Amino acid sequence: ASVDQGGGDDLGVAVLPSSLGPALVALPASQALDREDEDGAAADAEFFRALERNRAFDLARAGQKEADAAETRAKEVGQHAEEEGQHAEEDGHHAEEEGQHAEEGHELEEEGEHHAEGAAEQEEIRTEGKKRVDLAVAVTLLVGVGFVVGTLYLVHHSDRDIQLSSWEAISSTISIFVAVLLFSGVASITSAVEDIIFYGSSFVQESSPMVHLCFWFTGLHAAMGMLAWDCSDKVAKAETSHERAEIREDNEEVLECWSTLLAHITAFATIHAGLKLQHMPIFMANWFMSVIPTFIMLVVLFVLFRASDVLRAKLINHDTHFHVLEIWDATAEEAENDVGSLALSFIMVEALVYTLTGRTPTMIKGDAEVDGQHHVSFDHHHLEVPIGTTLLMLACAAAFLFLRLHVMTILTWAQSLEDEGQEDEGQMGRSRSESSEKFESTTGLDSFWTYSKRWIFIIENVLS
Repeated sequence: ASVDQGGGDDLGVAVLPSSLGPALVALPASQALDREDEDGAAADAEFFRALERNRAFDLARAGQKEADAAETRAKEVGQHAEEEGQHAEEDGHHAEEEGQHAEEGHELEEEGEHHAEGAAEQEEIRTEGKKRVDLAVAVTLLVGVGFVVGTLYLVHHSDRDIQLSSWEAISSTISIFVAVLLFSGVASITSAVEDIIFYGSSFVQESSPMVHLCFWFTGLHAAMGMLAWDCSDKVAKAETSHERAEIREDNEEVLECWSTLLAHITAFATIHAGLKLQHMPIFMANWFMSVIPTFIMLVVLFVLFRASDVLRAKLINHDTHFHVLEIWDATAEEAENDVGSLALSFIMVEALVYTLTGRTPTMIKGDAEVDGQHHVSFDHHHLEVPIGTTLLMLACAAAFLFLRLHVMTILTWAQSLEDEGQEDEGQMGRSRSESSEKFESTTGLDSFWTYSKRWIFIIENVLS
C-alpha cells in the first residue's frame, strides 16, 4: 500500500487498490462486532469478578462476624475462666485460712496441753514446796523449843562454872546482834548525811570507814574511863569493906556489859574499814594482794592499842588514882583484845575465801572491778562452792588449829619467862585473867615485851 504523501487529509487515510474495496468495507463491521464481543466478554468477566469480589467480601464479612463471635466467645470463656480462677483462688485462700485456723487450733490445743502439764507441774512443785516449808517450819519450831529448853537447863545447872559459861555465851550472842544493828544504823545515817553535805564525794566515802573506826574506838575508851572513874568514886565513898566489895562487883558488871557491847561495835567498824581497804582494785588483783589489808589493819590496831595505853598512863596518876587506872586498864585491854581478835579473823577469812573462790561475800556495799569482772557481791550472795573448795577450807581450818596450838605454846613459854625473869613486875598488881589461857593485864604503861606478849595472845584468838 502506498500512502499519498502529498494529498489526503490529516487523518492519514490509506489509498488501497479498488479490488479490495468490499473487503475494506466489511472489515470495520467485523472489527466492531469483535470489539463488542470482546467488550461483552470483558463486561461479563468484570461482572463475574464483581460477583466473586462480592462473594469474597461476603465470605470475608461472614468470617469477620464468625471471628468476632469467636473472639466474643473467647472473651466470655476467658472471663468465665478468670472468674473461675478467682473463685478457685478465693477457695484456695479460704482453704489456706481454714488450714491456718486448723493449725492454730492444733497449736492452741498443744499449748493448752503444755499449759495443763505446766500447771500440773507447778501445782506439784507448789505442793512439794508447801510440804518443805511445813517441814522447815516444824523443824525450826522444834529446834527453837529444844534450844530454849537446853539454855534454861544450862543456866540452872548445878555446876556454877557451867552456869557462868552459859550466861557469858548468851551475853556475847546478844551483844553481837545488838552491835550489828547499832553499827548498821549509825553507818546508814552517817552515809546519808555525807551524801547530803558532801554530795557523794569519793574521798569522803573512802575515808569514812576509818573515821568510823576512830570514832567508836575513842567512844569505847571514853566510856570505860568515865565508868571506871564513877566506880572508883563510889568505892571511895563506901564506909565498910562489904559495901566496897558490893559496889565493885556491881560496877564491874556494868563495865563488862558496856565494854563487850562497845568492843563488838568497834570490831564491826574495824571490819568495815578493813573490807573497804581490801576491796580496792589494787588489793583485788590477786590472792597475795588480798592478804595485805589484814596486816595493814594489824599495824593500825597495834598503833591504836599502844597509843591508848600511853594515853591512859598519862591521864591518870598512878599513885593517887591507882584504882581508876586498874579498872580502866583491865576493861579497856580486854575490849581491845576482843576487837583485834574478831576484826582480824574476819578480814583474814575474807582473804582466804577470795583466794579459793575468786569472790568475797561481804557485809558492805561496793564492787571492785578487776580485769572487767566484778569480784565483790552485796549482802552475802549465794556462792556455789565445789567440794574441792570445801576440802581446802577444812584443810585451812586444820592448819589454823595447828598454828593456834603452836602459838599457845609460845605464849606459855613467854609467860614462864616473865614469871622467872621479871618477878618484880608482879607486885604492880595483876588485875584480872583473860579467858582460859589466863592472860593477865597489868596496871599502868606496859613494857614492850608485855605488849608484844599480849599481841601473841590476840593472834592466838584470831587463829581460833
